[in-house]
Order: sequence, then C-alpha cells, then structure tokens
Amino acid sequence: MAELLEGIEVNSAIEFGCGSAPCLDYLKEQGKETFGITFGKEECNHPVLREDMHFTSLPDQSYDLAIARHVLEHSPIPLILLAEMRRIARNYAIVIVPTPTPRMVNYTNHYSVFPDFVWERLFVLSGWAIEKFRAENYFFDTSQVWDSEYRYLLKTV
Repeated sequence: MAELLEGIEVNSAIEFGCGSAPCLDYLKEQGKETFGITFGKEECNHPVLREDMHFTSLPDQSYDLAIARHVLEHSPIPLILLAEMRRIARNYAIVIVPTPTPRMVNYTNHYSVFPDFVWERLFVLSGWAIEKFRAENYFFDTSQVWDSEYRYLLKTV
C-alpha cells in the first residue's frame, strides 16, 4: 500500500469491509486518523461502524482516503459501493481486487471478480479517475498458490 500512497497527502482514512484492519493499522502507525466499516465481528484497534458499507450513515466527503482491500469482489453491487466510497472520500481511494482466475471467480462469496477493463469502467461510472495502477503477484501461504491482484490509486473527479 505504501507505493500507492507515495506522493499524496492523506490525513484521514476509512476502510470499507475492514475486518481486522491491516491497512488501517499501517496508516495509524503513520499518524493518520483511521475508521472502519464492517458487518464482521473481527476485533480491530480503530473506531468501527457496523453497518452496510454500500449505504452508510456517514457524512459526505468525511475522509481523505477510502480503502477497499479485497472487498469489492464480495459485493454483489460493486458500482454502488464505489459510488458510496466516492461520496465519503474527499480525494483518493485505494482499491485492491483479485485478478480473474478460475480459482478466484469460484472462491466462496466472490460475486464480482472482473478484468481490469471492467473495473476501469466502474471507476469512471462512479466518479473516479485512475492515478496509479499495478498488477501484483503474491504468495497465498495457506494454499501454497501464487495469486495476483490489481492495485489502484483512484482520485476523485
């Protein structure tokens, strides 16, 4: 995530579908204000709103940065989620999603695993522009399988 944040000013961040909030942990260590949204029961060291991340009660433009790390693929309505992120973010978003492979498409609760050109279209439709893009491979320890993901830094339009 550090490579995506390089060169931009962020003082506050909200993570959609934060779970245990590893992204927020990193930002909190950097002195940033952090907040999470989740329906899950995971514990984390940040204030958390436990409600539907697609339709939150948060005010418009309340955080500099919105984060969705391996969350959009679990949404049956990713365009609505991206629009909600755009409503809440003042400046930027980080979106990290798996690349489409048979394993990722068929993985439990994956409803929206798309190629990059589909994500790019959804970003435009929801009011985002791509600032940075990177395809990244990573080792998934528990299955001993290499996976890959798309990493985006988005800017509000």
